[in-house]
Amino acid sequence: MLSKMFNAAAKFAELMDANKYAEAGNFLAENCRYHYGQEIIVGKEAILRTYISNYNSAAKKLDEIIFSSDVVEIDDSTFKLSYLDKIRKGSVWHDHRCEQTIRFERGKIVEIKHFDLPGEAEALKKFNKKVGLS
Repeated sequence: MLSKMFNAAAKFAELMDANKYAEAGNFLAENCRYHYGQEIIVGKEAILRTYISNYNSAAKKLDEIIFSSDVVEIDDSTFKLSYLDKIRKGSVWHDHRCEQTIRFERGKIVEIKHFDLPGEAEALKKFNKKVGLS
């Protein structure tokens, strides 16, 4: 049986897929911590700025981006979000995958951890080179 927080995790992922960052931000605790690469970004507003900046940077370079995600419950308060970003430049498409775990406390996300999957960074670099973005 899924925990009561599963629906919140799924809604957060759905809003992120739709670039509805302000609404997605309602799920973040004010002091949420986002582990992104070597950085730890602290605070709801700083995290949202990071998501928005990353999207805007990609949207300026690419012709199309389609986001989707799957949510899996790890335990009552922790969920794995598997993201698929289908990106297009010209007639060339690329599927980029990554994962995040999100952890809830008192109904809000208090921690997000980003995971780059093996081979994804290299495949993205090849795509960028192929379409003239690097």
